[in-house]
Amino acid sequence: MNHSKSTTLILGLLILTGLESAMAQSGGSVSDLGWMAGTWTCEKWGGEMKEIWAAPSGNTMIGMFSHVKAGEPGFYEFYDHRKEPRRIEVLPASFRSEIDH
Repeated sequence: MNHSKSTTLILGLLILTGLESAMAQSGGSVSDLGWMAGTWTCEKWGGEMKEIWAAPSGNTMIGMFSHVKAGEPGFYEFYDHRKEPRRIEVLPASFRSEIDH
């Protein structure tokens, strides 16, 4: 799935935030996030923003975010949505390239 409007990405992130909060209170499952699987893109801040999410597998869902400007990576992040006993935990790992954007 490929979306090119920043509104879609922003809306998706807002929904995700609310969904994660609700799941944290209800003890939801990582499989509840399956609708996010795929590739999401938009043009923003002078470059392309992209999120890629793998389908949930067991108690985890892996994702990646990147911002590429002028063909060079400026910022990228990896995520692991993991089921803990009473909540879904998001474990981010962030990186910023040495290239000045």
